[in-house]
Amino acid sequence: MSTLDTITTHSKKILNRAGHIVDSAFSVFPKKVATTTERVFSANTANQISDSIQDVKNNFASLFQNIVEEDTINLATEDVACGIIANLAYCDPFSRDKEVDTYKLIEEYNKIEYCLYRDDKAQKYIL
Repeated sequence: MSTLDTITTHSKKILNRAGHIVDSAFSVFPKKVATTTERVFSANTANQISDSIQDVKNNFASLFQNIVEEDTINLATEDVACGIIANLAYCDPFSRDKEVDTYKLIEEYNKIEYCLYRDDKAQKYIL
């Protein structure tokens, strides 16, 4: 699996999980608000709060409905190396690529917890 495929897969999982969290939270929340507020407010007030929460849920749901999964991700040229290096950061330090595009791994900063790549020409670093 290529790095781009890995990034695509992880992005899809994150978006799907976020949608699930919003749906789960907003399906339980109105019931809790209604039962809790009925003790303090009138049932009418609790229903108004529940209706307001339903409006919020509908607005959030429309955000996730408009997300379209794509087969490819078009990254800016300078971001491709960053994505590849970000993926390499999770690899064993001994198996990381020594060069990615114009970036070279700095061995003294090739640790389990992090790695540092440098582009000498552009004077840029990716940690």
